[in-house]
Amino acid sequence: MLAVEPLAYGNPPPKSMLVVPFLIGWAQRLRYLSIIRSDERIRSRALTWLAMPAAILLAWTVLRWLRWYGIATCAKTGWGTRENGAEVTLTEPRTTVSA
Repeated sequence: MLAVEPLAYGNPPPKSMLVVPFLIGWAQRLRYLSIIRSDERIRSRALTWLAMPAAILLAWTVLRWLRWYGIATCAKTGWGTRENGAEVTLTEPRTTVSA
């Protein structure tokens, strides 16, 4: 709707379509403030939570295209780690007996 509505009908998208995802993102990331770890200070957790708008913009732009690219090219696994098959098999390993 963010692209089709303005191009096809000339109507700008409602402001709620831009505000609500940020509010939902911040609400989902409240766990950064609620889970207390001994090796992390409260200031670090608060800064992580305040950085959520940047993370949401990144997810909307760069990461969105990477997800679609990954879906489109998931069958091409030449770069994967399983080129020679799985490392684990059901057969027992050969043992060498030294005399």
